[in-house]
Amino acid sequence: MPAYVWNTNHRMWKVVPPFADSLAVLKAYITDPSAYVYWSTPRLFDEIALGDTAYILCTVDHQGIVARGRVAEAPRLLNAGNAGAFAQPARLTPPGWDEVVAPSSWKTGIAIEATFWDAPLNRAMRPAQGAVGRVSEEEVARIEGEMGAR
Repeated sequence: MPAYVWNTNHRMWKVVPPFADSLAVLKAYITDPSAYVYWSTPRLFDEIALGDTAYILCTVDHQGIVARGRVAEAPRLLNAGNAGAFAQPARLTPPGWDEVVAPSSWKTGIAIEATFWDAPLNRAMRPAQGAVGRVSEEEVARIEGEMGAR
């Protein structure tokens, strides 16, 4: 099954109470009990499909894969009038996020299956070009192997 990685950078998030910094704001979004996130998908939106493996890679200060999940909603364009058509519209605008800084209005819904915030996986993984990228079968095996060894 295809796998993709989405980059994240906490510096794009605003600090909002009760959090002390943007890294904590991002952590709260990714580790939320809803286990559901939306991620900007400026490219590959025509090939990412339901059920594909999804990794979220923190690229700054807390580097490594911080979450693994499955694509629960294929990428689609978010606009002023269609947020209600998404499965979890409240998750489109979490505290601290400003859509103005989003790399794209294309959003992919990801059901989070596991988080690794306190000990990110594959800390040497390089960020995807253009905010989202394909993950090779070899890289998937490496990541999944690291997960299994924990």
